[in-house]
Amino acid sequence: MEKEEIAKKIYELSSHINKEPCHMNNQVKGLFLILRYIDDSDGEVIAEDIREHLQISSARVSIALNTLFLKKFITRKRSSLDKRKTIIKITEEGKKALYKEKERVISNIDKLISSLSDEEQEEFLYLISKIVKGGIEDVKTY
Repeated sequence: MEKEEIAKKIYELSSHINKEPCHMNNQVKGLFLILRYIDDSDGEVIAEDIREHLQISSARVSIALNTLFLKKFITRKRSSLDKRKTIIKITEEGKKALYKEKERVISNIDKLISSLSDEEQEEFLYLISKIVKGGIEDVKTY
């Protein structure tokens, strides 16, 4: 089978991956992506870091940060080094919400791969790792 045909098949199959109803809209998923990025960055970033990492507009970052702030998932404080910048930190409440979401996602992944044998699961992990490490630079976002 040609590579393009394989890619089309993967695209078609991807719509069947999460058959369970999703109780989160894309905006909420985006909030968790931001929380995860902050947490992975030692719990402290500036808005520009988020914008660059997620490739979204400054306006979207601002809206998301306001929402996270209202939920008490982050704090904001002016930088003592550069007053034009605001340091964004994840709170304990934000870490709890992030942990809960991580557990939900892991549970869903476990359900997805449960039909595979142990050997197939390890092979799947190997292949996903290889794809992410080797091909992510070639993937274009739109």
